[in-house]
Amino acid sequence: MSPPVLTIAAAPVRRRTGCAALREGTDPAMAFVPNNLAVLSYAAGFTLWTYATVEDSVGAVLGAGYFDDARTYVRADDLILLNAADGARILRVVAHDGARVSVASIAGDVPIAPPEVPGEAILDEAGNPILDEAGAPILQG
Repeated sequence: MSPPVLTIAAAPVRRRTGCAALREGTDPAMAFVPNNLAVLSYAAGFTLWTYATVEDSVGAVLGAGYFDDARTYVRADDLILLNAADGARILRVVAHDGARVSVASIAGDVPIAPPEVPGEAILDEAGNPILDEAGAPILQG
């Protein structure tokens, strides 16, 4: 009689894709990838993380439930440096109840638009308007 064979299989990685994502009410394209989350620094119970995704937008990452699968890693008040498909942000873990992880952007939300320059403004060699003492563009004429 031969000895019994013990087969050990790794647990499948849970990803929100296809029908499973639709059943969970999430966007199939929005999927947290644990391997994309990495520790940059840890001290005194605080962790600075980095998370990069080339598939998800900043809006998708900020969406409810995106970081829920990271609940065993992150803690409230941790920071995450996000590099997403359409931009970068600094995120703070604002809530963590053991099942749900909520993040909020604390930096990088809205790009600062350059001031409008009138067509009759005098420009320097670099194409920037020359400003008066009050900070207004000097106009021709």
